Amino acid sequence: MTLLLKGLHFTITHISSIVQSCLLVIGSLLVLIPIYHFLTMTDKDTLKNFSQSCINQLGLEDIMLLPYSTTISSKEEPCHQEPCSVSYPVAPVVTDEPNLPIDTQVCLLQESSSLMVAGLINIGNTCFLNSVLQSLSSLPKLQHYLDQVSSKHSASRLPVTQSLLKTLRLLSQPSNNAFKPTDIVNVLGKHRNILNKEQQDAQEIYQLLVNELEAETDQLAKKQGGLKDLLSFGASKKTDEIKSPLRGSITDRRSCTACGYTGPLRLENFTDIHLALPTDAASTTLDECLAQLTKVEEMEGVDCAKCSLVNRVEELATEIKVLKQKGQRKSKEVQRKQSLKAEIERRLNIGDIEREGGDTAIKTMVRRSKSKQAMISKPPKVLCFHFVRSVYTNAGEAIKNECQVVYPELLDLTPYCTNGSLKTEPHLPMSTPDHGYSVKYRLMSSVIHRGRHSYGHFVSCKRRLLAENCSCAGCGHDDTTLKPHDSDWFIASDSDVGMMDAQDVLRSNPFMLFYELIEEASNEEEQEEEEVVPELIHTPIAEQQQQLPQQQQVNYWEESESDQDDLEELLSSNKPAAPPSSPIMDPFAAYTKKPSRNNVNSNHLKFNHHHSIPILTQ
Repeated sequence: MTLLLKGLHFTITHISSIVQSCLLVIGSLLVLIPIYHFLTMTDKDTLKNFSQSCINQLGLEDIMLLPYSTTISSKEEPCHQEPCSVSYPVAPVVTDEPNLPIDTQVCLLQESSSLMVAGLINIGNTCFLNSVLQSLSSLPKLQHYLDQVSSKHSASRLPVTQSLLKTLRLLSQPSNNAFKPTDIVNVLGKHRNILNKEQQDAQEIYQLLVNELEAETDQLAKKQGGLKDLLSFGASKKTDEIKSPLRGSITDRRSCTACGYTGPLRLENFTDIHLALPTDAASTTLDECLAQLTKVEEMEGVDCAKCSLVNRVEELATEIKVLKQKGQRKSKEVQRKQSLKAEIERRLNIGDIEREGGDTAIKTMVRRSKSKQAMISKPPKVLCFHFVRSVYTNAGEAIKNECQVVYPELLDLTPYCTNGSLKTEPHLPMSTPDHGYSVKYRLMSSVIHRGRHSYGHFVSCKRRLLAENCSCAGCGHDDTTLKPHDSDWFIASDSDVGMMDAQDVLRSNPFMLFYELIEEASNEEEQEEEEVVPELIHTPIAEQQQQLPQQQQVNYWEESESDQDDLEELLSSNKPAAPPSSPIMDPFAAYTKKPSRNNVNSNHLKFNHHHSIPILTQ
């Protein structure tokens, strides 16, 4: 009996220990569940901030890993024919902590007696980068956009957006100093094909910056997906979207001159417009270049889908007639051809002309002459022009086109923009500026290339900006407001900066031009939200041509990648009239006036030449 009680006691004790172990395991799991939930449902930025706060509380700052050190030669070397020596960082890091947002706090209302702005030190044939950064710093709408993106995602690390904003803010301050664009060079360090010891093309670095900015905003849009989007059932709020001021759209129309058919209108986004220069003229105007870009042209030997379908109907009618003459009136082959002919005729009647991935109904494509025209359908807030100055001799040698471009300070873009309706008649312009308002721009900056095709130097001419409000911690305003000065201009050649007369700016021969849209303050918000539905006006060129039904007109619009919003805003032009034509001015002479820096010559700035790749890669 005693042994039985002892055995029972041992069994109960053993079972009790097992139960306690199970409860301990269950309790541990219950503790881990919220931790697992926190780790899986929290975004990376929140985790980084949580980890940093834990490190600060535990006093572990001293054992944190430091980023790679940046070692750039402190010797300031201007551009010259021999490559400058520069040591780039091992990894693309910035001056701030690698996992934290870059501090963009720059005061634009600080007390300063300087009438100048900061220059940029050349760190190894980087005049192409310095000139673009100086030009971008004179664009208030771009700085406002970068500030909006950075503020909205203040907890995120946006290396290109934040480093560019910081650099542009520093270049907008009154200053007699010059600094190295280390932040922006570091974040772009992975692009060694452009950022290296060799001189590169200013338009290429501009395009690289724009692409990197868009890549960051696209990545942010992807990160914002998840439960919030699922609960909203895919509904998107346009008020949450910050649109880039650099992006515009061009619409391309192609119409057959034989049958009058106009294919799907193609919408192409752009962040700069490439303009060709005449090779047989000493000078031209910006308006002539834009007229050349948007004129109606004729192309020979182009496939026409509608003519091919009409031709196929005629071929089938002939084949059916031959089969019937051979006594095969009720054969399956005749029935198949009659069915195919009826289907093609139905498609022609309803306007179902083109099929993606090829059309099995067409046996042979018919080629016709087509008219082609492209017009700006969505003018951007910041308009960038790039003049293609590379031409090739009969021997295949690339040389620089020195054609002088005359351009206005106020540009009227209306004649080159679409209005609320598009015409499809092949020989007529797709749109005319008869909508009662205009799209006008103000010149803000330019990039000038001095030298030949294979070597030279880039400089920037930029308008002075005045700060009305500043959102830095010291000033405390809600946002930063920058306004362009009416007449004050600077010319920046790397670290050398001087003042320049506005008329001398217009005498320069530009490589790139930057304009900003002139918006009326009272209508600015209305223009942001205005949506214009495009309307196609079909004008047949022959009486027998059938006009497409109204409900089929929507098929003429061909969407590009994720451009539904662009299509909704298409043709909502902002405003132009007949473009002003400036007289041809003397060659670019006096670069500066009232120089106030010790390193600026009283008569002219130094323009040192160095080796460069061709100024254009088009």
